[in-house]
Amino acid sequence: MFKKMLALVALAVAVVTVSVGGPEARAGGGDYRVRANLSGGTLASGKSTYRDRVRGNTIEQRFQVNVEDGTPGATVEIQINGALFGTVVLNDLGAGEFSYRTVQFIDDPGDGDPIPTDFPRIEAGWVITVGEMSGTFN
Repeated sequence: MFKKMLALVALAVAVVTVSVGGPEARAGGGDYRVRANLSGGTLASGKSTYRDRVRGNTIEQRFQVNVEDGTPGATVEIQINGALFGTVVLNDLGAGEFSYRTVQFIDDPGDGDPIPTDFPRIEAGWVITVGEMSGTFN
């Protein structure tokens, strides 16, 4: 009986570990955030933020890019460490926003688009490029 109980406890621990994201399970289960300020050779500026945290047994991820004073109507690529992550279309005032969020936590159209399931955890030191602007997450 004791061996069966021990086996069930071990199985439960394994299931909980897998359900919150594995080994890097966002160590400590706390709130993780990085931010990059964007600037370049134009008047345009912006910022990008990445956040993740464990809510219940799910990792909630948020990724956002905000642009100001860009070229009105322009479509600009968002790249992180050289990999394309998306595009943002600037409005008539040269402003734009790009936002991803874990689908289970989208409860309003303004919350952003569903984040891809393979979206990485953005680490401090990674470089983001948005059009002609760039910044480093810290």
